[in-house]
Amino acid sequence: MPSKRPQIDPTGDKIRVLIADDNALVRMGVQAALSQGQGFEIAGMARDGQEAVEMAEASQPDVVLMDVQMPGMGGIEATRQIKAKHPLTSVLMLSAYDIKAVIAESLEAGAAGYLLKDASPELLCQTLKATRHGAAVLSRPLLKEALAEVQRHHLSGARDSSLAALSRREGHVLEYLMEGMPNRGIADKLGITEHTVKKHVQRILHKMHASDRTQAAVRAVQHGFPAAGVPSV
Repeated sequence: MPSKRPQIDPTGDKIRVLIADDNALVRMGVQAALSQGQGFEIAGMARDGQEAVEMAEASQPDVVLMDVQMPGMGGIEATRQIKAKHPLTSVLMLSAYDIKAVIAESLEAGAAGYLLKDASPELLCQTLKATRHGAAVLSRPLLKEALAEVQRHHLSGARDSSLAALSRREGHVLEYLMEGMPNRGIADKLGITEHTVKKHVQRILHKMHASDRTQAAVRAVQHGFPAAGVPSV
């Protein structure tokens, strides 16, 4: 769960959100919270994972707010299927439990972030906007713990050719992304502008075929980065 309110650029069109939760009260509560905030449009409300997959296909939402535990197909498998077909659709997991193994499995399935159900409506809206705009969603300690969990599942991860395509500077930026550091912090560390950092992040996501910075970090861990190394030029 994010420890601080994510910082995002609020400009742009309305964010289309698909709400997936088997509890009708939760669905209505989230709908009410988003109706109070600015910049949201409800793309649909699903009662289970299978319905979420079908509705994501039909409505093409910007973000899916996905309950982890649902009858039938759960949220993690639904996330995996949605991201396989629609990699640009972001998924934010919603759960009542802060379990590191579940968070790690959610990220490996393609989720951009993980939010607890006791989050305030304000934090929910801010996190959805951050998810849509590709900003850091997880707190740095939680991301570190989740990536450590992912690493335990990939102790002999094979080298990914996309890592070899990164320049040395992009490799350094990726290392900071794996630490959950925001663009401003990376810029300060490397002595470059925040605009330059954003350009590096965009190139990293493109080369790694990752939809967001969280997924870039997860894939890097899965393939042994930084042990796999990056070019020296």
